[in-house]
Amino acid sequence: MDSILAAIVLGHDELVDLLTTMLREMVAGRYAGVEIAFGAFSRWLKSHIRIEEEVVFPVAMGALDVGGAVVSALQKEHVCFQELCDEIAGQLQRSEWTTAIWNLRELEAALKVHEQREEQVLFPLVEARLRAPTLRELTAVVREKQV
Repeated sequence: MDSILAAIVLGHDELVDLLTTMLREMVAGRYAGVEIAFGAFSRWLKSHIRIEEEVVFPVAMGALDVGGAVVSALQKEHVCFQELCDEIAGQLQRSEWTTAIWNLRELEAALKVHEQREEQVLFPLVEARLRAPTLRELTAVVREKQV
């Protein structure tokens, strides 16, 4: 069966993998291309956040009694991620490698916790409350916007 979870998890896994790879390279002292890779990561993360906020979160708010509170907390985290990405981009531009590594690790840990809440709490609750045709339609929209 189509699911929001299946459509979004792919994006979550790829984001974390890219971030982990950048961190591994930087910790090993290989900084060439990191600024470009982080720019791509940051754009991808912003696109992923946009999909969640424009497509998934409005449905969650309508489908769940506590949807507003849950979505509000997740949106606040999205803002923090975007601010941290801007900060890291500046650090990379200034070759502040140690500080950038520290903040990349913080971002990696925060993303993992955030994604876990979405994958294990929010998305399954939404899926359990939606009728199959609505769920298929929502999942199709998510997949289309990821391309």
